[in-house]
Amino acid sequence: MNIQKGTTYKGHSQAVRCLRFSPDGKWLASSSDNHTVKLWDLAAGKIMFEFAGHMGPVNMVEFHPNEYLLASGSSDRMIRFWDLEKFQVVSCIEEEATPARCVLFNPDGCCLFAGCQDTLRVYGWEPERCFDVVPISWGKQREANNWMFTGTA
Repeated sequence: MNIQKGTTYKGHSQAVRCLRFSPDGKWLASSSDNHTVKLWDLAAGKIMFEFAGHMGPVNMVEFHPNEYLLASGSSDRMIRFWDLEKFQVVSCIEEEATPARCVLFNPDGCCLFAGCQDTLRVYGWEPERCFDVVPISWGKQREANNWMFTGTA
């Protein structure tokens, strides 16, 4: 792949919130305040597909490490799982109280972690389900600093 320095990819009409490269480096996913996720073919320099369905700004996107699957989390409190072969939604999970601020697939791809305001949630997508909810006080700087430096809160 040959990406030219200074190349501009135009496609979102509002601010872009997140960019992620696919595991093989051939695609780029972008999420935006315009409620969409775009999948870019980097070699061709153009949009492959635009995923719509979120009702609020899309905060983040994350590629599955082993499958053609993309997760997106939005301010509408929904996490959507997109099939990258059929270009359609596989499943949706609605957050109970607050939107996910970040999502990350487990390295082996068995589950998705979602960081919410005061919880860490662990999800599956076929069928959609919540495996675990771990209460965490992300906002308490003192506890976070203690954990970072001592390994205990």
